[in-house]
Amino acid sequence: GLNNYKLYIVFLFYLTLLLIFLIATLVEALKFYYAVFGLNSWRFRLQAMGFAFVVAAFCAVGELFLYHIGIIAKGITTIENDNKNILLNLRDSENGNCVNNMKEILGPNVWAWALPICNISNIIIINIFLDTIYFIFIFHLWIV
Repeated sequence: GLNNYKLYIVFLFYLTLLLIFLIATLVEALKFYYAVFGLNSWRFRLQAMGFAFVVAAFCAVGELFLYHIGIIAKGITTIENDNKNILLNLRDSENGNCVNNMKEILGPNVWAWALPICNISNIIIINIFLDTIYFIFIFHLWIV
């Protein structure tokens, strides 16, 4: 839900950065294996297959990350984005601009957007939930 959406976005961000690092590393490894072992070596071919896998993973994860950033910027949910019958021209008047939509999900502090920490509003929601569970537990003990 909304409580873990920021953590999901941060996870996708760091996974995309990791895949970029792996691509850069594998490019250098391919250069090395080509220079040392040649094009017909099984080591070079194995590195080339690994490179192709990492590039495919980067395309998939990067597209998913950009898709969710676009959804946050528009101020809509994935269901609203997939359903073409919903009028999207109301979103600007209801949700504000792109930066306000990003602040609503990722938190008011722009410098903390890349950190995997909860927003203040998410902490308040979690505390209300935990207080409710505690109240139900105490009420149950009082009845029994």
